[in-house]
Amino acid sequence: MSKNNTLSLTPELRLTRGSLAWLIVASWVSISWHIPHTPVWALLAALLIGSWRYRLMIKGLDLPSKGIKFLLTVAAIIGVLVSYHSLLGRDPGMTFLIILASLKLLEIRTQRDFMFVVFLCYFLVMGNFLFDQTIPTLAFMVIAVIVVTAAVLRLTRQQEDVKVSHLLKTAGKFFLLSLPFAIVLFFLFPRTSGPLWNLPQESGGRYRSGFNDYMRPGQIARLARSSEPAFRVMFPDGNMPAPKFLYFRGVVLWFTDGQAWFQGLTVSPRYELMPVAGEKIRQDIVLEPHQRRWLFALDRPVEIPYWARLLPGMVFASRDNIKRHIRYEVVSHLGTQSPEPLPSMQHKWALQIPRGLNRQIKYLARSFREGANTDADIVQAGLDYFKNEGFVYTLDPGESDPLDPLGDFLFITRRGFCEHYAAAFTILMRVAGVPARVVAGYQGGVYNPVGDYLLVRQSEAHAWTEVWINGLGWQRVDPTTMVAPERIEYGSDISRSLGGEYGENRSEALKKALSKNFFKNLFQTLEYYWDTVNNKWNLWIMSYDMFQQRDFLEAIGLRDIDWLTMILMVAIISASLFFLVSLLVRRKRSSDQPLLFLYREFCRKLARAGMERQPWEGPLDFARRAAAAFPAQAEAIAHISNFFIDLRFYRTPLTSQRLKAFRRSISRFSARK
Repeated sequence: MSKNNTLSLTPELRLTRGSLAWLIVASWVSISWHIPHTPVWALLAALLIGSWRYRLMIKGLDLPSKGIKFLLTVAAIIGVLVSYHSLLGRDPGMTFLIILASLKLLEIRTQRDFMFVVFLCYFLVMGNFLFDQTIPTLAFMVIAVIVVTAAVLRLTRQQEDVKVSHLLKTAGKFFLLSLPFAIVLFFLFPRTSGPLWNLPQESGGRYRSGFNDYMRPGQIARLARSSEPAFRVMFPDGNMPAPKFLYFRGVVLWFTDGQAWFQGLTVSPRYELMPVAGEKIRQDIVLEPHQRRWLFALDRPVEIPYWARLLPGMVFASRDNIKRHIRYEVVSHLGTQSPEPLPSMQHKWALQIPRGLNRQIKYLARSFREGANTDADIVQAGLDYFKNEGFVYTLDPGESDPLDPLGDFLFITRRGFCEHYAAAFTILMRVAGVPARVVAGYQGGVYNPVGDYLLVRQSEAHAWTEVWINGLGWQRVDPTTMVAPERIEYGSDISRSLGGEYGENRSEALKKALSKNFFKNLFQTLEYYWDTVNNKWNLWIMSYDMFQQRDFLEAIGLRDIDWLTMILMVAIISASLFFLVSLLVRRKRSSDQPLLFLYREFCRKLARAGMERQPWEGPLDFARRAAAAFPAQAEAIAHISNFFIDLRFYRTPLTSQRLKAFRRSISRFSARK
C-alpha cells in the first residue's frame, strides 16, 4: 500500500483514515453490549486487531499475509472451543462472529470488503436480542445502528474534515425514515402463535425463578436476595386483597429425604380444582420467563387457563418451559376449602417421613400430640414452639449439619429463612399424625399506583405449610409469622431491613424501617414509572403474538381479517409510506435547485475551458483535478467547491444571503491557465 494514506476500493471510493477509523469504532460499538457474556480474550483480540489495522494504514504498511490471517483464524476457533467446548450455540456463535468481524478488518481491499464488515456489525447489533430484549438493550441497538450507518456515510465523504455531528445527524435521519416501515411490519405483518422475540436460550443460561420440583435449605433465601421481577398482577375488578392474604402458590412439595423436599411423580388419571368458598378474585398475570413450567396464582385458584396442566395440590403448570413473557387470567377464592375427604393417595403422601429422622424431632412432635385434643391443637402447639423458643428469621442462617439439617435448625442454631420453618413445621406435623405438605411460591408484592398493578419480585419468594384438618380441608399455616410477623404484614423489604434481630426494640426498629423521606419517595416514584414502562414493553412488544395482534386489529376496526388480506394491506401501506418519504426528500432537495443550477454553471465554465466533470466524480475530487489543471485559479476553485459542499449537504444553512454570495463567486470566476 502506498504512503498516501488511501487504499483504492473502487473508481469512485477510497479507504481513508477517517473512513477506516469510523469502521473500527463502529465494530467496537457493535461489540460493546456483548461484554458481559463474551470471554475477555475475545474482547481484547477485537480491540488489538482494530488498533493494529489502523496502525498499518497510518504507517503505510502492507496488510498481513494469508498465512498470518489463517493462523489467527485457527487461534480464534481454538479459543472458542476452549471457552465453550463447542462451535454451535448462541454464546460460541456470537463470540466467533465478534472475532470474524475483527479479522475481516485485516483484509479490506475493496468496497465489498468494507460493506461486508458493515453487515457483520449489523448482525452483531441484532445479536443482542439473543441475550436480552429490554428497553436499554433496544436503546443501545438504535445508537449502534446509527454509528454503523455513519461509517458507511463516512466512506462516501472523501474530505478529511467531515464533521462527526454531520455524519451522526444524517445517519439518524436515515434511521427515522426507516422507522415507519418497521412499525408497520411489526404490528401488521401476520404473526404465529408465538411472539417475534421468542428466541432460543442456552440450556444452562440464567433464569429468574429458583422454583423447581424440589427445595433445599437456603435455596429460597438465595433467590430472595434478588430484586428482579417475577410477575406482575392486575386486578381487573379492583379488589386486590390485603398484604397478609397475598399468597401466590406455585409448587406443592409432598416428599422429603430429610434434607430436601420434592414434588415427586404425582401421577393420577385426573385432578380437579376443589371448590372454595369466599370472595372471587380475578387476576391478570404477566409472568417473566423463568425457564421452568410453573405458573402462579393467588391462593387458591378455582379457574385456570385452558392450556395449563393441573397438578395435585391446586397448582398448575405450563406444558412447556416458560421462555418468554406470557399473560394469563386466573380466578381465585380466599375462603376455606370445602370439607371433602382427602384422597387416600394424597393422605399417604402427606404423612411420608424420611428414614433416620432425628429422635429429638420425634419426641418433640409426640409431645405436641400428647398435650392436644384435636389436630388444630397440635398445629397451635407447633406454632407456639417457634414463637417461644428464641428462633430468628434471617437470610444468613449459616452452615447447617448436612446429615441432619432439621435437627440442627430446631435444636441448635434456631436461625433460618422461610424454607427452614416450613420444612421443619411440616415434618413436626407429620410425625404428630397431621397430614402436611410444603407450598412454595411468593408472598406479598409492591403495589404500583402508576400502572395500577402489583409487582411481585424474586425477593417475595416464600414457603409455607398446609395441614389437613378434618372437616375443614387443607389449611394454610405459615410458621414464619410466629418469628417475623412483619414479613407478612409489611413485606420482604421491611423484613430484610430489620434483619430479624432487633431484641426488645421491635416497635422502634419497625417504625424506623417504615419511615420515608423526600428522596426515598422520589426514588420510589421513579421506580414506579420505570417499571410501568417495562410492563407496557412486555405486554405490547415482547408478548406481541397472533392473539395480541388480533386484539389490536379489532381495536382499530379490522375484525376477522385473513392473513392474505393483511399482507396486501402491509404492501399498500408500505408503498404509501415510501411515496410520502420520497415526496419529503424531494421537497428538501427542491430547495437546493437554485444552488445546483449555479454549481452546474460553474462546471460549464470549466468544461468550456477543457475540464469536463465526469458523471461519477464528486465535487471535491473534481475540484482537486480542476485546481491541478488551472493552478492560477486553484484558490477560487477550492473556495467555490467547499462553499457548495457546505451548502448542499446541510453543514451550513442555505439562506438567501449565502445563495447571493455563492452566485457572486460563480459570476466572478473565469477559467484560465
